[in-house]
Amino acid sequence: MGLSLVPVAELPPGRRFLRLGTEGRDVHELQKSLARLGFFPGNPHGRYDFFTREAVKNFQRAFYLVADGVVGPRTWRMLREPGIWNRLCHPFQAGETLTELAARYGVTPGAWKDPAGRRRVKRLLPGDLLLLERRELWLAEEELPEEGVFCTRVLRMEPVTAGQTGEFAPVGSGLRRVKVHKKAHDFFKLPLLKVLPPRAVTGKEEAGGVVADLRNTGERKPGWRFQRNIRKGLRALRQNSRGEVFWWFAAGNKQEELPKDGEAEGILLSVNTGPWLAGGSRGSGGLLAGSSMDGGWRREVKNLLARYPCTRVMIHFDLQGREIRPDGEVRLLPAGSSRALRLFQPGRRQRLADGWLQLQTKYGEKEHKFLIADRNTLRKIFSGLDRLNLRGVLLTGIQGLEGAIMKEAAQFFLVLSQARS
Repeated sequence: MGLSLVPVAELPPGRRFLRLGTEGRDVHELQKSLARLGFFPGNPHGRYDFFTREAVKNFQRAFYLVADGVVGPRTWRMLREPGIWNRLCHPFQAGETLTELAARYGVTPGAWKDPAGRRRVKRLLPGDLLLLERRELWLAEEELPEEGVFCTRVLRMEPVTAGQTGEFAPVGSGLRRVKVHKKAHDFFKLPLLKVLPPRAVTGKEEAGGVVADLRNTGERKPGWRFQRNIRKGLRALRQNSRGEVFWWFAAGNKQEELPKDGEAEGILLSVNTGPWLAGGSRGSGGLLAGSSMDGGWRREVKNLLARYPCTRVMIHFDLQGREIRPDGEVRLLPAGSSRALRLFQPGRRQRLADGWLQLQTKYGEKEHKFLIADRNTLRKIFSGLDRLNLRGVLLTGIQGLEGAIMKEAAQFFLVLSQARS
């Protein structure tokens, strides 16, 4: 069989590097995609000019790639990510106002941005493009309020252990038969959690997704790797799942093993649970530096985005109140205690960098600290989520904050009506 030679200008997208001066079919397809996303002004013409280079740089900045203006393998890969289409671009018409547009979509005027720089708009002219980004909001099923809070998906906290040869998962879990070699049985016993659309909770069962909980697979040191059988089991999980699969990690550990293409659709990262809350060195005010309360989670996520697409990252915040006792022990507070502390705010008050409210009170000779989440906390979470351009957020421990969730989210993005399928 002979070889077929294709002119360079006719190469399909992704087969070569594109830079200033390049021409061809792949440049034309690149410009079409960037125009649909709101980065490229004008009509595609197939020449990699200065406008194309600036559009590529803006795309790379928006999705946390190296902004060098050169379209290489990582940029091509990101252009194929389904998550980049969370952008709703609207051409501003004469006679329209931001207030009217915001009311139409159920957001505040500040949620609309300039598509190129992802910054809030200050002045608008007819014909200008406006950007509204859409993100996912997950809630725990047992905390789902009857009304007032809309979410994209519901996480059902009923673990199912995979890895038992020939075992069927419960109906509605999104799993078919999970087959793992018998020798892997003792190694692969990871809890699986079901993720369902909210309407499934109301009685209409639909295939959702699966979350593989990897937070308690032992202490992870630098260079840590999954045992071979665990990785094999995770691949089998993906092959046998009808819905999306996510790997759940805890922040503060080295995520040396991230899912590859075909192994999972994304990861869920807990940023203020377990040792991450109390890890690191002591900072001002007695709070342990490096925790989610002083912005440490953003540094962790930024490091992660150097190796994993932002469009596949979900973050998890547990908003349940906490008590830090004099001996350093952290205790979770009941929902009623958190509400009372949020309402009356006894003792000395301090607003921490990431919006958490720290209360300090004395019982006898000992001083107790309480960390309470409120609307300011939600605002900081949604602001960080928006700035890092992540897929979405899972919120747990929301009792007492149900009425504030949608109002604060609407300042930054539109909550997706349903998760991508």
